[in-house]
Amino acid sequence: MMRTLKQPAAPAAKLTDISNDCFAAMQSKMSLAMTTAYHSEEMAAIRRILGDITEADGGIEHLVAIGSGDLRYLDVAHDFRKSYTAIEPSLATELSASETAELRNRFDIGIVAKKLEDVTQDDLPQGRRLFFFLFNVFPYIPDALELQKNLVRPGDVVVVSGWNNDSFEARRLQDIYYEHLGREFKCDLAGSVTNGYIDGVEKQAQQFASTASRVKGRTTDILTLKVK
Repeated sequence: MMRTLKQPAAPAAKLTDISNDCFAAMQSKMSLAMTTAYHSEEMAAIRRILGDITEADGGIEHLVAIGSGDLRYLDVAHDFRKSYTAIEPSLATELSASETAELRNRFDIGIVAKKLEDVTQDDLPQGRRLFFFLFNVFPYIPDALELQKNLVRPGDVVVVSGWNNDSFEARRLQDIYYEHLGREFKCDLAGSVTNGYIDGVEKQAQQFASTASRVKGRTTDILTLKVK
């Protein structure tokens, strides 16, 4: 019998509605293993974007990862000789001072253990930056686009990564993934995958972006905005 896929209908979840335990659940070994296909596509996308920008107009100096988890894609920034800034509240408790110091010695890295609404320009590197909202994190942040507008500068790039809800494969993976989070961790996060939220981001971003491009993969929907 063919399994009926659940279609998310609730409004996008807000950061204040989600417990720290649920954020931790999204970073659990099993949860990350279940979304390997998504993360592989996402990594390929950020590599492509960094490469294209480098070739086209002088490139980006800094990769700012919003919702970085355990410093995801630090190796990508290193490969492209970019600095890496992690915006991730959980890093305040997950990394010791010695671990942070060791990372800074090995890589050009900044750690901002704050919520996005608490981040200021003083927390960020100077120069051209690529702000990357990883793994569908955008819907969990209240007023994410407005907060981003206050941080970006002309020449910066904003990349928003989300599920491709036009894809059967992506919808099936979401069905399994969010069912797992609900069953194992009592986390009801399916509202975050409301159809069309990236459509709304793309439309609203016209007020501060000079260009917008969008690439849909088998599981991902990646929106790239260049700030004017």
